[in-house]
Amino acid sequence: MKSTEFNEKVLDVYGQLPLDWLTPEDIWWNTLRKILNELDEPESVKKEIYAQIQKDIT
Repeated sequence: MKSTEFNEKVLDVYGQLPLDWLTPEDIWWNTLRKILNELDEPESVKKEIYAQIQKDIT
């Protein structure tokens, strides 16, 4: 994903909220959730991807 695409996703998710209310971590995780929701995959696959990323990062 290109940086501009990522920025557009952030704006889609947070366009109406003041960004100073959110931490960079909030923005990152919520953007990831939004991107996963747009995937054409079963819900179980999306949850598995999210869980694996969360495990790898934390």
